[in-house]
Amino acid sequence: MRSPTLEAARLRLRGSIERYAQVTYLDTILRQYASFLRSSHTRVRPSLPMDSVAKRFPFPGTLELKSAIVTHSVEAAEARYKTVLRDVMAMARSTYADLAYTTRALVITTETLRYLEQIEETARGKLSAGTTGKSHVIQVQVQVSQVENDLLTLERKQDTQRARLLALLDLPAGTELADPAAPSLPGEVPDRGELFSLALETRPSVAVARAKAARGAAMIELMERGTYPELSAGLSVFEDVSLATGGTGKDREPFSTRPKNRPDPFFGSKEAYLREAREAERAARELVRAEQALAVADVTEAANALDTARSLRDLYRDVQLAQARQAYEDAFSSYGVDRAEFMDVLDALRQWLRFRLDADGADRDIQKAYAALERAVGTPI
Repeated sequence: MRSPTLEAARLRLRGSIERYAQVTYLDTILRQYASFLRSSHTRVRPSLPMDSVAKRFPFPGTLELKSAIVTHSVEAAEARYKTVLRDVMAMARSTYADLAYTTRALVITTETLRYLEQIEETARGKLSAGTTGKSHVIQVQVQVSQVENDLLTLERKQDTQRARLLALLDLPAGTELADPAAPSLPGEVPDRGELFSLALETRPSVAVARAKAARGAAMIELMERGTYPELSAGLSVFEDVSLATGGTGKDREPFSTRPKNRPDPFFGSKEAYLREAREAERAARELVRAEQALAVADVTEAANALDTARSLRDLYRDVQLAQARQAYEDAFSSYGVDRAEFMDVLDALRQWLRFRLDADGADRDIQKAYAALERAVGTPI
């Protein structure tokens, strides 16, 4: 989909993925270099410090924890990209639904203007015959002016909606767009329970919160490894002594023969920061629960809006539209033979116009509510 906002989110995601690759390969390159230095026994420099096995093996060692932290960061970036994609698509669908409704409203209002011209022609004929007063003609002209003003308002609204759609699609200003076709109405949606489960599983904002919480847990575990003293029994520290532990030049044992205890007497100074990090990680997990509750609330609101719009559409399409049109036609024909009041004709036309606009508005509301529901769930349904 063409959208500068979406492209910016995609580039941020690519940046996060590149950062993941840098962290992974940088650690590998540094270890290869350190291994080369350790294996080159020049005897003219002090030996390099050895890496603890706990930093690499068994799982999860320091390297695995660092990788997990960056992986969760990438997961959060991917979920944020999906959030932007979801929002842009929902906005585009909503804007298109508004544009389709406005285009249809222009057609309906223009047709209403022609009906008013017919009423005015009838009123002028009755005025010429002396069976009515001039006030009927004036009232029709006032109504015509109001409808013409409504047409101008709808045209300005249509122009604004086209400009918004061009911006969403990253098209140059002034690009000609064809009149939108009426969007097809969505089918039946799953029941509420299935929608809730789907939202809790796929909603991007929930995924972002989960990734942040998991990243915080991995960071705390990494901090604990660097904060607390390492108690080593000797075998947990290995050295590359392939040249010094075998052959005729052997001058040491392959492993240390004495347990080593290397406590850090100052590790307690880091406790406060670690406790703060643990509280932040608990807060992140509470935010996961908050996002899940918000997801359920959003799904409920969008589903209710969809049900309401469908009920209104059925009411207008099945009953009120036909009745309103019949009421106008009866009033207009009766007015022509002096069996109906003039205001009854205008009121019947206004009511029919309102019902036609409301019926198309219900179609628009269905489209927008369905887009909002997919946005709340986080995936097409």
